[in-house]
Amino acid sequence: CQRRWPVGYGPGGRAFGQCMVCHGNNALAAGSGPNLRTSPIILDAKAFRTVVKEGALLPAGMPVFPEIEYKTLEDIRHYLRMRAQQYAAEKR
Repeated sequence: CQRRWPVGYGPGGRAFGQCMVCHGNNALAAGSGPNLRTSPIILDAKAFRTVVKEGALLPAGMPVFPEIEYKTLEDIRHYLRMRAQQYAAEKR
C-alpha cells in the first residue's frame, strides 16, 4: 500500500521547508526569491538539479545545495509542479 500524502504535505512539501525563507510558504513567492510555481525550471529535472544542486544561479543570488539527495530534489520539484498546477487552476 502506497501512502497518500495530503496536498502540500508530502515529502517534497516537507523538504521545501528549507526553501521557504526565500521562496515563501507553500511556494507563494512571499520571500525574496522568484515565484517557482511559474518557473519553467521545475519542468526539467536536469535544469532544476543544475540550479539547486550545482549552483547555476549562484551569481544571481540563489544558494547552492550540493548535499541535497537526488530523491529529495525530485520530491521538491514534484511538489513545486503540484503547486504550479494548483496555481493555474486558481487563476481560472
